[in-house]
Amino acid sequence: QAALESIGFKWTATETEEFDSMWFSHLNELKEYRRITGSFTICYNKDETSFLANWVSDQRKQYRAKQRKEPNYLTDLREKALEGIGFSWEKEDTWELQFQKLLVFHKKHGHCLVPRSYDDREYHNWVAHQRQNYNAKISGKQSGLSHPKLEINQKRLEALGFIFKPLQHFWDCKFNELLEFKRSNGHIKVPSYVNGSKKVNPLTTWIYQNRVQMKAYANGEDSTLSKESFDKLIDIGLTTLCPNQSSWEKMYKKLIAYNEAFGDTKVHIKYKDDKALGSWVNMQRMKYRQWKAGMPSTMTQERFDLLQNLDFWWGYTRKKK
Repeated sequence: QAALESIGFKWTATETEEFDSMWFSHLNELKEYRRITGSFTICYNKDETSFLANWVSDQRKQYRAKQRKEPNYLTDLREKALEGIGFSWEKEDTWELQFQKLLVFHKKHGHCLVPRSYDDREYHNWVAHQRQNYNAKISGKQSGLSHPKLEINQKRLEALGFIFKPLQHFWDCKFNELLEFKRSNGHIKVPSYVNGSKKVNPLTTWIYQNRVQMKAYANGEDSTLSKESFDKLIDIGLTTLCPNQSSWEKMYKKLIAYNEAFGDTKVHIKYKDDKALGSWVNMQRMKYRQWKAGMPSTMTQERFDLLQNLDFWWGYTRKKK
């Protein structure tokens, strides 16, 4: 014991030694993470990996300080330990890593429209970030990448057919579908159902939604339509008047009269004095459920509000005598 103490041996661990032990514990965590994922790229947004991601970032920061001969705690032993597990002092090119995933997705699906439900959230977020960078560039804002690097990346994405504005892309596809219908039929009176079935025609729903947006745009209200899109719809012959609107309003007025007579809107589907009204009221309930479920529906916020003004009853009814 005396001999050990004579050469400065400490019987209790110092703060530095404890810190060193903790550091190597984190190194082992990083080594295990690399073994499982094959990468040193760690997500900051996950609770289970955020600490390790920050620790890795700090090691690179300490390394840069060491290269500049500034104060740091990256000893030669630690530096060699990190390099021994293949650690790179430069941040991995995550863009290239995710782009390779996009290549695989494109090869499998034939497009680059990654759904929101896609399992790889980090990859999905990367796809969204490419669109953010693009929109920042065209609006003159600064993005996280230098301009030359951003240009190169976006050209590679464009060459793959990457859609930077998916909503506009969807609108353009539907408009072209309507344009083709007009060329083939000479008009834009698209059937409400697909081939006589009970399946609602998505193009009919799209037309109705755009009529609503056209009306808002024409009135100077908030609208999803740009001037270019509005002009295209006008040129193809679409107006803000919906063919079914007058009949809806007619039935709505009947419901007002019923409400004034009976004090409620619980019209039975087989209401003997006006079976059409009973059927229409029942249909509004069905259209409402479709609308709430995000399915194609003729129910709109405006119609919903009008019905709510009458304290419309959305449940089932008993027969009025």
